[in-house]
Order: sequence, then C-alpha cells, then structure tokens
Amino acid sequence: MVNLEENYPKIESARASIAQGQYEHALEIYSEILDSVNPDDETVPYLYVEYSNALIKNANEFFMEEVAAIAENRGFSLLDRHNIEDDLESAWNLLEISKSAFTILRDDKHLATTHFLLGEISLLNNQYKEAIHDYTESINTFLKIYDEADLELLDVYLSMANAYEFSEDFDMGIFYYKKAIVVYKRVEESSIEVLDKENVNGLIVELLNRIKGLEKKKAYIEDARKIQTEDNFDDVEDEIVIDINNCKRRIN
Repeated sequence: MVNLEENYPKIESARASIAQGQYEHALEIYSEILDSVNPDDETVPYLYVEYSNALIKNANEFFMEEVAAIAENRGFSLLDRHNIEDDLESAWNLLEISKSAFTILRDDKHLATTHFLLGEISLLNNQYKEAIHDYTESINTFLKIYDEADLELLDVYLSMANAYEFSEDFDMGIFYYKKAIVVYKRVEESSIEVLDKENVNGLIVELLNRIKGLEKKKAYIEDARKIQTEDNFDDVEDEIVIDINNCKRRIN
C-alpha cells in the first residue's frame, strides 16, 4: 500500500486546505510535490488522483461563482474560464493515466475513485451521458469492496442523481437520491463518528425535498406532453376531415 504521507509530509497541508475550501493553496502544494517527483515513481498515480480532485473542486467553485456573477449582472473573466477549462483537461489526462495504472495494479478502491472524478469532470462540462457512464463504473467497482450502503459510495450516488436530474431522467435521479438517504440513515444509526450527525438529519430532509421537487417536475412535464399530444391529435383529426370533404367535393 502506497503511503503518501510518509513520502510527502506536505501532503497533509494540501488535504487540510481542500477540507477548508482553500483549493488554490492546495494546488500550489500538489504542484510543488509533483515537480519534485520522478514521473515513473509508484506514488505518481495516487498523487495525480489527489491533484486532480483539487483541480476539479477548484473548477466547481469557479463555475458556481460565475453563475452567481451572471445572475447578479456582474462581469466575469473569460481568461479565468479558459484557465479553468485547461485545468479540467489536465485533470482528465492525469486521471486517464491513473486509471490505466490502477487497472494494472488491481487497486479497485483508487480505480473507483478515478472513475468518480472522471464523471465529475464530465458533469461540469454538461456531458451527462459520459458522467453517468463513469459514475456507473465507479459504483460497480466500489461494490467489489463495500456494500451498497457504505459511506464510500455517498458522493457517487449524489453526483449520479445530479447527472440524471440534469438530463431530465427524474426517476433515476430519485432512485439515487434514495440510495444516498439510505447511506445517511446508516451513518445516523452507527456509533462511528464519520460525519456531523447533527447535520445528517438536515441532509436527509434536504434530499427528501429534492425528491419531491423531481416528482413535481416529472408530473409537470408529463402533463405538458399529454396536452401537446392531444393538441397534435386534434390537428391530425382536423386534417383528415378536410381531406375527406375535399374528396367528397371531387366526387360530386
């Protein structure tokens, strides 16, 4: 098992920065570490995963700020957006290298994480089909190690639900939100302190509300499609009546 902490003491600071949302600082540390490492070192694929995770989280924060700026009629930097897109492309390339390495090493846990991060990049790029593919690979690989209600799968379930919601497959979105709720309930009932249990109930309520929201969206779209279908059918009937009348006139 590769021990990154033993090889790179600074990596703890990078992880702490990520936990605090200081992604730029984390990226500086990871870049410094990678600059000092032989590209053929056995630790490199693992470093790539952590570095890519920081790049993705930083990109996600940027896009959220960009959306807020647009909503408030504030400007945003096209150069910064270009840099973020370059970061995501770099992360994708590094993760592909890691995926190949973990496949050869049969390291299912890190392979599952790599697929998850590839899915995150696709989700940020609005490529929902590709995101769902990688999330599915991630889940299937995690299930070789953990049961389906394990905390390790929580983030994948939530992201999968988002991908299905954005692609308007509301049934599948609801399905994965419910899977996430099962994980949260297990955490709530366990004696292991892995999440702030005081917040877990609030997170469950939030997901239940999202499920209700998806059910409403689904019903609204189905009603709209039904009305449209009925209108189209009426139009077809009108056309048929007109055609028949024309035929009658020609016969007369």
